Amino acid sequence: MVSQIKYLKQSEYLLNTFFSLMDQLNSLVDNNASKIEFENLMKNGISGLSGFDEKSKFVSCISIGYSSMQYWKTNLNKWQQLLKSGNSQTTSIVSSSIDGK
Repeated sequence: MVSQIKYLKQSEYLLNTFFSLMDQLNSLVDNNASKIEFENLMKNGISGLSGFDEKSKFVSCISIGYSSMQYWKTNLNKWQQLLKSGNSQTTSIVSSSIDGK
């Protein structure tokens, strides 16, 4: 996420504080952090950001990071089965993984 955000248009300039918080977010995702750790980062980090645009990007990244981590914890095995099997049940496995079932 961080590398993608760094290449936004110049008019959407973000402060170094934002990128520091994104590095902290990446660390939480990499370390399979608890929900409370994500919430704490959001609460502590948002006060150091300026403007609605920067704050909304930050909160969105927190939500996406946490939700993505939860998704992969739940569905990684299904995707591994899909990629290993190559069988005719591919569509149902993908559908159930996408639906979170």
